[in-house]
This record gives sequence, C-alpha cells and structure tokens, in this order.
Amino acid sequence: MSGSDKSDESTRPVGAPNLISVVMPIYNGEETVEQQLSALEHQTYPGDWELVIVDNGSTDESAAIAHRWESRLPGLRVISATDGQGVGYACNAGASAARGDFIMFCHQDDVADPHWLEAVALTAASSDAVGGRNEYAKLNDELVTVWRPPPPPDRLPVAMHFLPFAVGANLGMWTEVFGAIGGWSEDRSYGGEDVDLCWRLQLAGYRLGYSPDAVMHFRFRSDLRLLWKQFVDFGRAEPHLFRKYREHGLQQSSVKSALKQWAVGLIRLPDLARSAERKGIWVRKMAYKWGRLNGSLESRTLYL
Repeated sequence: MSGSDKSDESTRPVGAPNLISVVMPIYNGEETVEQQLSALEHQTYPGDWELVIVDNGSTDESAAIAHRWESRLPGLRVISATDGQGVGYACNAGASAARGDFIMFCHQDDVADPHWLEAVALTAASSDAVGGRNEYAKLNDELVTVWRPPPPPDRLPVAMHFLPFAVGANLGMWTEVFGAIGGWSEDRSYGGEDVDLCWRLQLAGYRLGYSPDAVMHFRFRSDLRLLWKQFVDFGRAEPHLFRKYREHGLQQSSVKSALKQWAVGLIRLPDLARSAERKGIWVRKMAYKWGRLNGSLESRTLYL
C-alpha cells in the first residue's frame, strides 16, 4: 500500500529540529484561543520555536486577543489569510510564513500539554512526520466523551481500514517533506484533510511517527446538533477518499454490512427517548452513516 521508502534519500537534517514552527489557524475562537495560548506559553521545550497564528477571516476578537500575546510567546506573528476559507487553506498559509525546519499544527480550541513540543522534537529526530496523542477527559464532561469512540491508547488511528493518520490538531512534519507532498489539500468539496495529508505522506514513502507523550487535550462539541454535523462531515468525506485512493489499495466497503448497520440504527431509534448517553451515541452513528450516503451521491462512488 505504501510507496518506496524515502528515508535513505531524504536530505533533511538528522536529529532534533533547529526551529519548530507551530502553525495555528484561528476563526472566531475568542472563547477558547486564550486557553491554548496560555498552554503554549508554558511549554517545557528548551529549543527554539515560533508561533504563527493564521486569522482566516474572524469577525470576533480572536485576532485582537492573539496580538496581545505577541510579547509573551516566542516569535509570535499573526497573519491574515482571507483569500480562501478552510483548514487546508489556512494551514498552507501558515506554513508559507513559517521559518522553521519543522512545522507543527494545532487548533485554537484545544490545549497543549506542557511537554507537547518537547515530545514532538524527540520523535521528529527519527520520523518524517509526527502525530501526537489526543486526550479527551480534561476539557470534556464524561457524557460528551462517552458519545465518541475512544482513541487507540498506543498508536495512531487507522482510517477506513487502510493507513494510519494523525488528527490535524496534533500533526507535524519536516518543512522539506511538507513541500515535497504538496501541503494540505484546499479542496473544500469534502473533508478528511488530515487523513488525505497523512495518506499522501505514507504513499510517497515517508515515515509517520507516533509520539504518545505529545499530548493535546482535545475539546469536543457538546451540542447534539453540532455532533450530528461533525459526524456527517466525517462520513461524507469517506466516499471521496475512496474514489481518490482505491487505486492505491483502499478496499470497498461492504454494502451488506452497511445495510445491516442501517437496520440496527432504525431498530434502536427509541434510544433518542432514553438516556442522554444512548441518544448521543445514536446521533453519532447515524450521522456517520448519513454522511457516507451523501458522500456516495456527491462523488458518484458507492461507499456505504
């Protein structure tokens, strides 16, 4: 499934990065961004790093808040990127402005563990790209956490039974490698940008390392309506990804299994009137299935 190994061909430096560029897109995040900035201020990493904040057209006080931290965080620059919209566009804009030889991406509404960058640097010494561990309990109540499947405790998750990927809120790579694979996709017709980036990386023969100590405390959406929308988007992306990567060995989903899952979902419809826990799990699972159906129609590629 993967391409030729680039490890012997790479001209990137061996060892820890000389300068890590942390790229953080922001969009209307005034309620949470300061908590992330405070977490970044307390990093234990002894090496050199900078923070590039990309304002993707915020209409609230996000950018103003970020500017107030310029004297408190190393190399902090706030750039405006408004010619496009979306995670891929904003991350690429930040990467273009970055000065480091390693780029690490994070999000405005999460909270980095104090040892996050220190752990990233250690894993970067032996990997072309690094994915960290996402922790769910600190920023979310127990109910919201139960609604979602837990991440694997000792490795990166595998998407669609194909290849591992790192969540875009805790993902980085050497700048040279980022350029070689073409950066983030800016196609907003479907999601899954982090899955796409990691798959392209591995299929080009690069190594995606896992750093369990590079912990990002992940913040969930606590509203059922937002939960539905998020998992519709997750499911919707998969038929598009299948269409793009089936020639590389990504296998077709089982129609029989999908129909069975739909039947189980309909049988469990009464869960909506039962406990809040069951209601959230039902919403998440059915949103995912509904997203796959919509994505199949959009891409004209059956992946249920």
